[in-house]
Amino acid sequence: MSTLAAGEWDGELRLANWSLPLPVLPKDMATAKCRRHGLPRYAKPVPDVTDRFALLVARTNVVKAAVSRLR
Repeated sequence: MSTLAAGEWDGELRLANWSLPLPVLPKDMATAKCRRHGLPRYAKPVPDVTDRFALLVARTNVVKAAVSRLR
């Protein structure tokens, strides 16, 4: 995940001439966290998509995260 650029990602499994869509991610799946170039990032299922595999990758808002830890 740390190599994916920020944005919305979908996917499918491709082998030779055929492809198979990836299964839909469960809505209660935990958010994955990592670092890219020293900055924290996260990935989670896209909330509005229910018919296909869709993953949202974005940078963590560092200021917002720091304030929430202080509370």
